[in-house]
Amino acid sequence: MVKQGQQEVNRGFKPLLKPLDIELAKYDTLIIGTPVWWYSVAPAVLTFLSGINLSGKTIIPFATNGGWIGHTFQDIKKLCPESEVVGEMNIEFSESNLKTTIDELETWIKNIRKGKDNEYIGGK
Repeated sequence: MVKQGQQEVNRGFKPLLKPLDIELAKYDTLIIGTPVWWYSVAPAVLTFLSGINLSGKTIIPFATNGGWIGHTFQDIKKLCPESEVVGEMNIEFSESNLKTTIDELETWIKNIRKGKDNEYIGGK
């Protein structure tokens, strides 16, 4: 399974996704999460981000991983060149144990709730 994941990322595999039953045009800000697959976004997230126009939107990404975040957030910025990507959050695990503290997660969530009017900072 690990080898298959690496091969999918290396060849830019984009699985088919079911259509969303939501009008993203109604939203200015999107929180988008991905597990880290070989230091980047998961193939399903690659499909989503490369197949939709998010121009003018604010994207707040988070990623879950068991080690190194790699270039995940840089890849999201490349996939959303006409969006403002802010407040990245790396949620790290060690096997089944959460390494990112609950305080760090709560601070990130609190900053998301502040919104742009309070100069959103996000992250740690």
